[in-house]
Amino acid sequence: MAIIKYRSIDLENVKDIPKGEQIVKVLKEQSGMIDANINYEKGCIEFAYDLELINLTKIEEIIKQAGLVLSGSLWRRLKRNWTHFTEENELENAHAPGAPCCSHPDDILAKAKQKT
Repeated sequence: MAIIKYRSIDLENVKDIPKGEQIVKVLKEQSGMIDANINYEKGCIEFAYDLELINLTKIEEIIKQAGLVLSGSLWRRLKRNWTHFTEENELENAHAPGAPCCSHPDDILAKAKQKT
């Protein structure tokens, strides 16, 4: 099951067009990346990815390794950290066993007793 995410990350300085195009190429080669583009007007990189295969933390590492600087503003850092947190939870929930939400309480208790 694919978990598709669409995100953008603000960059400090994205005037270097060759470097921007290079990072887009590197990102698109990564397993799980669906699309990536540099928006020079907004000063950000926009991308889509499958959370099952790659996460925002790994994407940020790739961007930093390419020499681009992520926005250091308090709001942008908080937003990225919140996204890391929610992605971890989403992955854990996606792989968690389903809860017996609609079962009768007596049935749940009987199944629990059978396991012991």
